[in-house]
Amino acid sequence: MRKRTALTGNKNQHKANREPYSITDMEPLEALGLERACSAIQDALTKNPFNQALHYEKARILERMGKHEEALHSARRAFFLDPIEQQVETYMHDLETRVLKKEVQS
Repeated sequence: MRKRTALTGNKNQHKANREPYSITDMEPLEALGLERACSAIQDALTKNPFNQALHYEKARILERMGKHEEALHSARRAFFLDPIEQQVETYMHDLETRVLKKEVQS
């Protein structure tokens, strides 16, 4: 069984767009390093800008890089693309809370 990367999307998403939205020949994102992983996701987003999973993973990586405002933007985009996805909604609200606390403390 092949290991899934974080770039693997839902097969049923965006049936009209037949572009693949997984990078199957790439090692898991954790092994790439944050900068390269973010770059790989951005490249994938240029081919499939409506992939909710890519925006969600980009948000998670940007947050780990300390780019909280950019992460929040990507999380909001992911939520906009699939507002039913509970995991994305929870992450977005948690991230908003963390960003607001940092602004208040500044």
